[in-house]
Amino acid sequence: MRMLHLVPLKIINKYIGICSLFEKFFPLDIDAHEQVFITDNQVVGVKAKEDTFLFRIWKCLDQFEFCRSTFDGCHTIYPVWKSVLMVDEIIDMKNRIYVSDTLILDCQIQGYENVIPKIFGPYTRLVLHGTITLSQVQRLMRPSVKHVRINARLQIEPAEYDDFVRLVVNHIRSVEYT
Repeated sequence: MRMLHLVPLKIINKYIGICSLFEKFFPLDIDAHEQVFITDNQVVGVKAKEDTFLFRIWKCLDQFEFCRSTFDGCHTIYPVWKSVLMVDEIIDMKNRIYVSDTLILDCQIQGYENVIPKIFGPYTRLVLHGTITLSQVQRLMRPSVKHVRINARLQIEPAEYDDFVRLVVNHIRSVEYT
């Protein structure tokens, strides 16, 4: 049974209907993703779901660590995503979202509040858009996160300035962490 726990959740979700053995040991309320884009904006969601030729090439190249590190460079992230989820869908599904590589969020503060408790996993890349509070950023910053890009409007109260500086300083650890 221990070997069964090494199977990626994405494969388990795919084959759970075939073999009842999986159902005994794994919860059915997990939706596994390697690279996911989550938004609460319908227009952004439609654009993110567009499958263009250049984006397909970008996704192909992103599989290779050399290409990923070359395109990203030292100071930013140019992420790709394999799936797009809407915040409303996540709330309606009542599933937890497992992310193993890249998490991209484009939400407003209430959208972040609805989604953050449902996200888990060892994601290493985090990209934030929209409007977000410092406490929400702190909840998304897991020990596994190595690369962060915040393109969001960050709402910080004056009492939180020191916490923000600590968050930034603690995250900047080496060239591997940007």
